[in-house]
Amino acid sequence: MNVSGFLRKAASPVRYAIGAYGREWARAVAAAGGGGVVLCYHRILAEADCEGRRVPPEEGLPASVFEAQLRFLLRHFEPVEAARIREPAGASRRPRFAVTFDDGYADNRLVAAPILARLGVPATFFVVSGYVGTQRQFWWDRAMHLVMNARVDHIEIERVLGTTGTAPDRLSLRTPAEREAAASRLCRDIRHGPPGEIAGVLIRLEQACGVVTDHTSPIPLMTWEHLRELVAQGFEIGAHTVEHHSLSRLADDEVLREVSACKADLEGKLGRAIRSFAYPYGSEEDFDDRAVEAVRRAGYAAGFSFVKGFASPRSDAARIPRICLHRAWPAANAYAVHGALAG
Repeated sequence: MNVSGFLRKAASPVRYAIGAYGREWARAVAAAGGGGVVLCYHRILAEADCEGRRVPPEEGLPASVFEAQLRFLLRHFEPVEAARIREPAGASRRPRFAVTFDDGYADNRLVAAPILARLGVPATFFVVSGYVGTQRQFWWDRAMHLVMNARVDHIEIERVLGTTGTAPDRLSLRTPAEREAAASRLCRDIRHGPPGEIAGVLIRLEQACGVVTDHTSPIPLMTWEHLRELVAQGFEIGAHTVEHHSLSRLADDEVLREVSACKADLEGKLGRAIRSFAYPYGSEEDFDDRAVEAVRRAGYAAGFSFVKGFASPRSDAARIPRICLHRAWPAANAYAVHGALAG
């Protein structure tokens, strides 16, 4: 962060306290004719699971932090379903916010949904159809588990990734903080590789860490019945592909299958139209024009990325931006939201 960025962040509590952020948000939305921000979450953890330890953002948010963020948003924004975020401003002309979840973890239903229902906030749950109701484990959860439980004090990343370098790049695992950093680095590198090589990388990582797993998920995923319960409560279920691959790294026919087959799976099991889609990972590197065209051809009304930004009536319906919040403090969240709205 440069000096000007540091000063803006340092001033955020004062700017929030005097209402400067709120006035600027209102002007931005008025200029755009409506819109707001779409929040992206993955896991929401019960307070009992967070007691006595620091929870890294990669693992999820404690329920108390999630609720504090919703209460902050409700003070300044109007809650809407994600697919409605681009609609022109209504009579209230308040900025809007929408809540979305990716991947389909069971804690979305057990922990997050009751908080959302109590506060009257709609949400969309994007699920990976090939994982719903199974004991499968997402590769990043397995990688995180292996690194955090490794029986060694370092690993050589080139050996794990199957690449060669001029000198071994060792990741230290001596402290919990180093293990978290190593797991984040590995997940980033694995994600940027070909999807077909992930299984081999995980086998090598297992060997390097000296830990054996049975490949079933220690983190429960939602079942089809859970999804039906969410629908009955008024929540939206959206598509997040069949296998959660980076679409830009797939062949044309695989892109079409991941996008369209997920919609067909969900509609067949849930008996209702699936209108919204979220690109796996969601960065500009992870979906391309082919993926966007596949989303349009499949008949989705909205496609959501994980590119930070402000969603307005001018936004491309198949490339709606989303942001992520990590803190409970209103001023910190105001600073993050302002970064999106200020563009």
